Amino acid sequence: MPSYPAEVTRITDLLRKGPRGMSVGEIADAIGINRNTAARYLDMLLVGGQVEMRTFGKAKVFFLSQRVPISAMLNISSDLVMVLDSYTRIILANDQILSFCKASREDTIGRDLEKTSLVIFSHPKLLEYMNDRNGKLGSTEVIRLLRRGEEHFFRQKIFPTVFDDGVPGVTVILEEITEQIAAEEALRQSEEMFRTLVSDISDVIWATDGTGAITYISPRSGPVCGSTPEEMIGRRFTDFMDPKEGERFRREIQPFIRREAAWPLVECNFKKPDGEVIAVELSATPITVPDVEGLPLFLGYRGAFRNVTERNRAIKQVRQWKRFLNSIVENIPDMVTVEELENHTLVFFNRASEEFIGVPRDFLVGKRPDRIFSEEYAALWMKTSRDVERSGETLDLIRQIVSGEGKEEKTLRTKKIPIFSSNGKMRYILGIITDITEEKRAADRILRERNLALRFEEAGTFQEASTHCLEAMLTLTGMETGGIYRQNGGGELKRIALLGEELIPLKFHTSALINTEGEAYFFEKEIPEAFKGDLSSLVLIPVTPDEGRGLCILLASQKNLRIPAHIREGLQSLIALTKTGFSRLIAEERLKEERDLANSYLQLAGVLIAVIGTDGRIEMINRKGCTTLGYREEELIGADWFETVVPEEIQDGLHIRFNRLIELGIEPSESETSPIIDRSGRLRQIRWHNTLIRNREGVITAVVSAGEEEEPQEHIYSEEATSHQ
Repeated sequence: MPSYPAEVTRITDLLRKGPRGMSVGEIADAIGINRNTAARYLDMLLVGGQVEMRTFGKAKVFFLSQRVPISAMLNISSDLVMVLDSYTRIILANDQILSFCKASREDTIGRDLEKTSLVIFSHPKLLEYMNDRNGKLGSTEVIRLLRRGEEHFFRQKIFPTVFDDGVPGVTVILEEITEQIAAEEALRQSEEMFRTLVSDISDVIWATDGTGAITYISPRSGPVCGSTPEEMIGRRFTDFMDPKEGERFRREIQPFIRREAAWPLVECNFKKPDGEVIAVELSATPITVPDVEGLPLFLGYRGAFRNVTERNRAIKQVRQWKRFLNSIVENIPDMVTVEELENHTLVFFNRASEEFIGVPRDFLVGKRPDRIFSEEYAALWMKTSRDVERSGETLDLIRQIVSGEGKEEKTLRTKKIPIFSSNGKMRYILGIITDITEEKRAADRILRERNLALRFEEAGTFQEASTHCLEAMLTLTGMETGGIYRQNGGGELKRIALLGEELIPLKFHTSALINTEGEAYFFEKEIPEAFKGDLSSLVLIPVTPDEGRGLCILLASQKNLRIPAHIREGLQSLIALTKTGFSRLIAEERLKEERDLANSYLQLAGVLIAVIGTDGRIEMINRKGCTTLGYREEELIGADWFETVVPEEIQDGLHIRFNRLIELGIEPSESETSPIIDRSGRLRQIRWHNTLIRNREGVITAVVSAGEEEEPQEHIYSEEATSHQ
């Protein structure tokens, strides 16, 4: 930096020796220069701050300035300061700016700003000012810097500066205002949020003075109650109510106003300008300031109100739905309970629960399960509740219970559903208990009947059918012994099947039977003489009343059993199946007997008798036929009639005519003659009598042919012989 002229140094030394000050003329005379030159040097020192000037009248007196070195002053300041010459070289930089830029003084002073760490402050406004000052006294700008990802704001002040040698420059003072900007932004956002909140929330914000006149009301007043803030300020809330409603409102809030206390939630009706009446809910707190003595001074109220018309309507609908749902819950046949988990007490029962338990619900509510149910069911109840509480899932189970001593066993389906509060904590368990006893009994009855029907279908003998029948009946009734008796021709019933212990007689006379018109008879008091012994319970069941084929069933027990109604109903259904099954077996037995009898007649007949199926194969042939043909019966059954016994010369013709006869269903001739050939190859002339066999639908199933041998006439064949059916 260029040095000052020697005259400047002489002036400062001169002023240092003259503390009272000197005028321009005195200084010029003392150092031997003209007044203009001295004035110019003094202006330079004055701008540089090295001298001070005071005016006495028209005279200007200059004094040597008493000052701290500029570098010390700059370091004292909390602002960031740098001094640049007109070439943007750094002349001075205080410790604060060097620390902010993490730069050293040796690498900074005397160097171009653009080539130092302080380049981040080379703001366009600074360069613009230095390039085109045009007599500007200074510049103030707010600049924004990003440094290591952090945002900084500075208020940049630029001042013109003149150095001791008269060279111009600038001083840049950077005041960090990051926190101020952040605070202003937070305040702006807060104010914006407040304005948005007041404008957008459904509540209307308001304030009143001590007389109740509205002094402020938010813009939401228009959409809520139909009046703008301008229309409401200066008026009272009662001005927007019907007179009676306004009087009621005043009476309700007056006690709080007298005490200058906060209002609770007060509901009232506002009348909108269009005549619509809405329900609003107001709340208020007093506005107070401390007086000179520090006591609160009441100024009015501030608060909010909201339109609760829809809410009230919804509450009304909810109450209606609650009554409706409660009516449903009360009247459904299922039992409904609610268990509170904190103490595991039952807090709700519907009417069905009350009737099932047999105790009024007023005595049940609030009690634990072990005070309500039987010991076994209470233990099951508590276990299932713990399972639901642990898993948080619905539980569904079916169990049989006895609700009380001497009562029937019930089958209950219990569903337990967890109920959670709004914060996700399980608080209750909803229990839905359905009595499925009848449903279970019906299912069991259907299964028993199905199984017994299948057993009867599979059974080929009376003994097999009897065993299946007795198993089903004993399982149902719980008795120990069962027997099936068959009637013979002498009026005696003899046991043909026994299952269980030997508690019933081997036989008894029909005189011991009671006329029950085919229904089961339950002996619960006196056992008939014919069956007495160690028996305490007896059931007599007539099955088929046919003479010589009649059946009856005895079920017996040494225990005194009381068979409930549903067991009797189930037994009656088994009896019906038993009657059907045994009737079929008896019918098959009769059919077999008749078939055997007919077969014996056929076997004893003196003529050849054969049954030929529609496929032309032998289905039956009697003893005379086997003897005539020279075959054993087993050799002929299933063999083709035409290939086996019809001469080869006429096989095809007879077979064709046989098939046509079957297709057309034409009755054959009453009598015709046709030859057959026996095993030895001998021709036998037979006079045939043929009959068609049809099923119930009239479809031909076979042909019965009865033949009587005539005197042999070799090589003579009947042209009119028809095929055997």
